[in-house]
Amino acid sequence: MWSPPAGAVRALVPGPRHGHGGDVEPGRADGAALPGLSANPLDVEERWDGRPLRVWVARRLYDYAHLPRIKDSRTRPWVLTAREAARGPDNEPLVRDVRPLGWIEDRVITEADRVVRHHRNSWGPLDRGGTTGT
Repeated sequence: MWSPPAGAVRALVPGPRHGHGGDVEPGRADGAALPGLSANPLDVEERWDGRPLRVWVARRLYDYAHLPRIKDSRTRPWVLTAREAARGPDNEPLVRDVRPLGWIEDRVITEADRVVRHHRNSWGPLDRGGTTGT
């Protein structure tokens, strides 16, 4: 069974609905090419302090739920392992040496939205382009 190399980032990345995920090219920001794909880490941080993993993952998925509406209707998140190459304009990891693991199904995104809405009063603003949970 394959396991990620030490130091690998396990992350979500928005990508086109078609293809295999790894065919997405790094974008541009501030007029310059980015040195990797913008990613959202899945590893649970210590600050989460034993709270439900389901809620942690829902928050990560929620961060991409708005993209099909504002970018491209084919956009949806996929899971990967990769090496962090730099930090992006929003301080997110930019990753290279990408190994796609799979797409996230629409029903999982719907469930993540439900989980976030259930917890929204205990968090700060979560506005992601007009999605619920604000």
